[in-house]
Amino acid sequence: MSLVIENATLAYNKKTNIIDDLSIELPRGRVVGLVAPNGSGKTTLMRGINHDILLKSGKIILSENETIFFLENQDSLFPMLSVQELFNFASNSWNSTYSSQKIIDLLDISNFKNKKISDLSLGMRQMVMIGVYLIVDSEIMLFDEPINGLDQLNMKIVSKIMLMLKERGKIIIVSSHLLDHLSEFVDQFWFLKDGNVVKQIDNTHNPILVKNDYIQIYGKEENAENEITHYI
Repeated sequence: MSLVIENATLAYNKKTNIIDDLSIELPRGRVVGLVAPNGSGKTTLMRGINHDILLKSGKIILSENETIFFLENQDSLFPMLSVQELFNFASNSWNSTYSSQKIIDLLDISNFKNKKISDLSLGMRQMVMIGVYLIVDSEIMLFDEPINGLDQLNMKIVSKIMLMLKERGKIIIVSSHLLDHLSEFVDQFWFLKDGNVVKQIDNTHNPILVKNDYIQIYGKEENAENEITHYI
């Protein structure tokens, strides 16, 4: 099982390529941290992999019967449902082998399982989104900024879950600006610039080294400075 991207180009109009002739392969049991300033194409790449937008050229190659799951943001949740109701709905829709209660226990969110999604904080909704991923249980999981708004306790839970999914052979791409937290569970960092992955580095669990690469690649631009300020 693997995810293969061959010469993929993605654009929202004919003039500007957001992803430009990207070729990269990701084998099973790998977790990648996708790093770049805002507006660099991280979400666009995930949309392309998930076939939410058509490729201008190139290919996304999956193994037979391989499934992908991508929730772009919290707007994809149903605000009128409770957490328990949402998990039940997802479990039934995807014929999941995981019960909603098992996921609630795993995420340690029983204290707000009966609250409506609309009444939850950012961090709570992030945990709910991760719960939906676990229920769907696809082979390829694309997470767009999933750890924003998490406190330290929930961050530890999510890190353990990511490592568990890796051990189960999942292919995972996680975009985030939180380099220190990504360092807790990713195998590799991919730096996206000018529509391509310009550098890949293995995770040495030292976010300072990742920060230095970030500065070298993106320079002292305003976006880069804002995104790494609390790592300096």
